[in-house]
Amino acid sequence: MDFLRPHLVLCLAVAWIFIFCGLCLGTKSLGKVSYFTAFFPYIMITALLINGLQLQGSYEGIIHYISPDFEKLSDIGVWSDAATQIFYSLSICMGGVITLASYNNFKNNLFQDSILIVISNSLTSIYAASLDLWPINLENQ
Repeated sequence: MDFLRPHLVLCLAVAWIFIFCGLCLGTKSLGKVSYFTAFFPYIMITALLINGLQLQGSYEGIIHYISPDFEKLSDIGVWSDAATQIFYSLSICMGGVITLASYNNFKNNLFQDSILIVISNSLTSIYAASLDLWPINLENQ
């Protein structure tokens, strides 16, 4: 078993402190912060895309990514990995989301919000994987 890395433990503690303070201050203080935290990851993903498109062999990486291998669909391991990815991407840190959801109007359309979250999560995963991971994989080979 590896030992704890102090700089990573410190980063995690700082992140938890920010989350705790944000949740204690309520939704009014989170309004402006949420604009940054919602859009900044997409800006970074797009920057990685632009960088990845400039790498040698990026065209071959795109072709490899969009060429499906239907034989793999019969492998149970692929389906297990896909389900694991969905559980992680929709479940980690849900305590803060549940806390913020307690401020919603009682008659809020929960079904519509759930569908929006699942669709945006799926599109973000596809965007990040298809546009950013293939150039990194090509560069490392």
